[in-house]
Amino acid sequence: MYAQNLLQDKTSKKYAYKSDAFIYTEFSTFTNGFAFVNKGDKYAFINIHGDTLCPFEYDLVQSFNVNGLSLVGKDSLWGIIDTLNRTRVPIYYQEVYFETPNCASVLNEQSWQLILISNTVNKKTEPYKLKPYVKNGNVFIPSDSLGLWENYDFENFFSEIRTDNIKN
Repeated sequence: MYAQNLLQDKTSKKYAYKSDAFIYTEFSTFTNGFAFVNKGDKYAFINIHGDTLCPFEYDLVQSFNVNGLSLVGKDSLWGIIDTLNRTRVPIYYQEVYFETPNCASVLNEQSWQLILISNTVNKKTEPYKLKPYVKNGNVFIPSDSLGLWENYDFENFFSEIRTDNIKN
């Protein structure tokens, strides 16, 4: 697809980008100020002026969420970056899902964990055999192999986890 020196956001407002037009095989609508674009078999992000946020290095990407975080895939592994292309969750998980705009469930080998992503230091739970999840302000953690779940208030749950588990 030839972008002809412009892209559109969801409202069809057109944004011009640099005069040296690029050829993208795919591009998304702008979400939270960025669109993802594909060149060959790799993805990157651009802003409304057409400036690239990062090199074309990702195999798969998702649009940035309201907290400026995006799931990115490389070599069949997943992680999370922010709008400055800083790695917020390392790209070495088999699966990553946003539970909230700043909390993700991650699978590494056979273990699931929740990661609360902050601007300074992330908090990561202990490993679980089943995928924990967040719903309606509560964290649901598998408590045993019988399929029973423990229910915690989201804010209280993460306030008791040490912050030295993952550093940005």
